[in-house]
Amino acid sequence: MLKAAREYRWLRSLGVEERDVLRALRLASRSTLVKANDEAVVAVPSQRLGRLPRERVVSHSDLLALLKGAGHRVVATRVGRLPEEQQVYMVHVKRSGAECSCPASRLAGDPLCVHRLAAAIVLYQRGRLDLLEWLPAAVDEKKKWRRTRRMKTFRSRRRLGASRPLEF
Repeated sequence: MLKAAREYRWLRSLGVEERDVLRALRLASRSTLVKANDEAVVAVPSQRLGRLPRERVVSHSDLLALLKGAGHRVVATRVGRLPEEQQVYMVHVKRSGAECSCPASRLAGDPLCVHRLAAAIVLYQRGRLDLLEWLPAAVDEKKKWRRTRRMKTFRSRRRLGASRPLEF
């Protein structure tokens, strides 16, 4: 990580949490700048890409065939590979902000996912600071978003009785 010390200090000075910076630096080293005009497009790989087991063929009983009354049948299936749309996320960066199609952004509403941070690092390394005007505001928004998520999680756990010890 010595090569990325400058980027690390820059993001930490903006207030990005250390764990996010380290994850983003790891992804940025494998990211590719696809286009850089008025809008930049950065291809950022999925975090899960290297962590999945290798693709292999497994056999299993076809339960759907059993339910339909076709009898017992063994089927071969490939497992251990991410679908194509989850292998690389394209991050579109404009002066006003960045858009990412990852599940954290799309489903959970994360204002500054690790893929956006990785794209920001790639643009910072290329000297395209003009496209990163949105980053300080996004860092503040991420802090508020995390705080509200923690509050919601705490409230739901209290509602479920998770703060009390289990009674048998």
